Amino acid sequence: LLPWKRCLEEVRHGKRFALLLNAARTPQRESAYWFSPAYYDTHTHYIWSRRQYPAGLVLHSPEGLRSLRVGNVAGYVSPTLTAMGIEPSSQASSQANVVQMLHRDRIDTGLGAEEVRRAHAASGQTSLWDDPELGRAQLPGALPTRFHMLFTRQGPQGALLHRLVSEEMERMLRSGELQRMRALYTGAQ
Repeated sequence: LLPWKRCLEEVRHGKRFALLLNAARTPQRESAYWFSPAYYDTHTHYIWSRRQYPAGLVLHSPEGLRSLRVGNVAGYVSPTLTAMGIEPSSQASSQANVVQMLHRDRIDTGLGAEEVRRAHAASGQTSLWDDPELGRAQLPGALPTRFHMLFTRQGPQGALLHRLVSEEMERMLRSGELQRMRALYTGAQ
């Protein structure tokens, strides 16, 4: 398992690895990689510490994030934050660190994907978001984060893999196989 930034660089250069799973599209990545069709979406939820916000933290739109100290896991891409020009005030190395920052009042809210929490639950893993001292809610009006496979643009191997995987994903989408796989792992259609 490679650190995220190193993994991105390894695939971009295409010497050791030609493919990367589970990446969101960003303007910076557009010129460096080929993208598969999106094969799943996640939806942004926000979490808060009940120690800091015992009555809850209610947001009516993503605009409400502007006045808060927002934290997330480094490398997490939120199309909503990007579109609004909001930079997280803190980036953590893990979800556990985000939770610690919330409880220590270093940030007001953390961002993440409900589908990740559900996938952990479906596989029998405990999600940090299930901490009884945390509150969580879907961020109203947030854009979904679409995930793709990324392929190197260096050399013919990346282009060939991109074409083969994209064709197979389109076949799986038409047949319903992709939807069944998503439902199995995330409960999503």
